[in-house]
Amino acid sequence: MYNAINEVTVSANWLRTPITTVPGQLTLGNRGVEFRPNNGIAAVQIDYAQISRVWVQLRFNRWPHGLTVELTTGERYQWVSWRASQVVHVFNRKLAVGVVRHQR
Repeated sequence: MYNAINEVTVSANWLRTPITTVPGQLTLGNRGVEFRPNNGIAAVQIDYAQISRVWVQLRFNRWPHGLTVELTTGERYQWVSWRASQVVHVFNRKLAVGVVRHQR
């Protein structure tokens, strides 16, 4: 297990490409972000220190639905979840002010 303390775990789909999605569990804890796919692909683990920007995509300009996490290395990870608002609350607590932004 990557995190010693898990703050929130939600079902999410990882958008590996614009066409390919991977269903799994997105977990935010004390050390960072972890995504465990349902089909046995290797887990994605991201430390909070590696995150440069988080874009929150709003559905109907109101409800969070998608998340794009940009790393300091230039990589991007995209997830879609119906429980994205819970993830946004944890990101707001764990990351510096101005890192989490809304995209309409």
